Amino acid sequence: MSEKAATLSKAARAEDIQATKQALVNCIKSMQDWSSSHRLKLNAAKSEVMRLGTRLQLDKLSDANKTLEIDDTVLLKLSTVVRNLGVLLDEQLSMDANARQCAKT
Repeated sequence: MSEKAATLSKAARAEDIQATKQALVNCIKSMQDWSSSHRLKLNAAKSEVMRLGTRLQLDKLSDANKTLEIDDTVLLKLSTVVRNLGVLLDEQLSMDANARQCAKT
């Protein structure tokens, strides 16, 4: 069985993080509504959230911004490394995690 991944992204400055989080939450809620109307389920357990930026940009963000709360039952945690199409991507897009994994195998 093949896995399909969808990517939702939003560019923002560190000082605009709250408005950006709310925009992402609204979009995810719309995706949940659409999924429900087509008898599908958006699986939060398989969903990941990752911030991208330089180390200095990421350091500006507080620990309070490490989760994305959709509703009372869905809480998405921040990942520092995600796999997409077999490639490991990290927050700074340095490809270090992917290089380590390739060296291991």
